[in-house]
Amino acid sequence: VNVRDLKMAFYQSKYVEGSDMGMHISNLQSIYGQLEIAGETLADKDLVDAYLMSLPRGNNQWATLRTAMEQSYTAQGKDLTSAYVEQQLMEQAARSASSKPLASKDPSAMAASTPRGKKERKKFTGKCWS
Repeated sequence: VNVRDLKMAFYQSKYVEGSDMGMHISNLQSIYGQLEIAGETLADKDLVDAYLMSLPRGNNQWATLRTAMEQSYTAQGKDLTSAYVEQQLMEQAARSASSKPLASKDPSAMAASTPRGKKERKKFTGKCWS
């Protein structure tokens, strides 16, 4: 595998809203490891950058989280760590998953509440007396 291709995959990876954040993090960690094996000198900051760059743009919850993490550490005069960012991303993904309506989580949940085998109504043929 070409180092340039690995770097592109590492820095251009995108998290898809609603997908498994754990798998996304694992994928980035795997590429990070492959780059190190290939002889690339990487720092924890590179992994942090890849995590943050992979978050969806234009989505308020991820933008808010990104800003909050950066401001929190900047105020302390520290750099973000990959462990801290991973934890925050997993927590945000869990919050996002739990805040979605039931129907979007499991389409079969709505189907289960719909009566099955419902008989078709027949047209009324009787007379009404007033």
